Amino acid sequence: MLFNSYTSILSLSIARESIITLFDLVLNASSAACLPVINATIVRVYSIFFSKKNKELLDQSINKYIALLDPYISKVTKKFLEVGYYTGISLYYSLLGYGVEINFIIREISPLSEEGDTIGSISTSSVTGANEVVLNEMFPKVCDFAMKIYKIVAKRFRDLNILPFIYTFLAFMWHMSKFPAAIE
Repeated sequence: MLFNSYTSILSLSIARESIITLFDLVLNASSAACLPVINATIVRVYSIFFSKKNKELLDQSINKYIALLDPYISKVTKKFLEVGYYTGISLYYSLLGYGVEINFIIREISPLSEEGDTIGSISTSSVTGANEVVLNEMFPKVCDFAMKIYKIVAKRFRDLNILPFIYTFLAFMWHMSKFPAAIE
């Protein structure tokens, strides 16, 4: 349920608080010591994207994860078949802002409710003006992070274990292609 709430476009506020509590534990260096280094690093990156706390650790954490990713894929081989899905799904939900804010992508791809002024259960009028575009402050970093991961994975084009990650990338891009304004 926690993963579903983490990746839900309209996450519940209670689940959000639980997720932030878990992320706070990972941001604490002593708590992260019980996880494998690559797992602790990626969770730290996503916790910063999600909570917008400890931003000073973001670049260091991204660089560490990027340095660990290729050797990790080589080491775990077939296990990356599953990990690739989770990596892609988490990455693309971070691009969507985790449902916390009505970001410009969500605004373009979400259908309006019958009343015409809300997306899902969140009123757009209370968040933004009618034509205002919301850009999550972390969005440029998330895009850069996504492209770094994609470049590493794409260099392994002969490795069949990367196909689930590539599939999630292509599925996300295919869905986005239906909304030209979201791509711009």
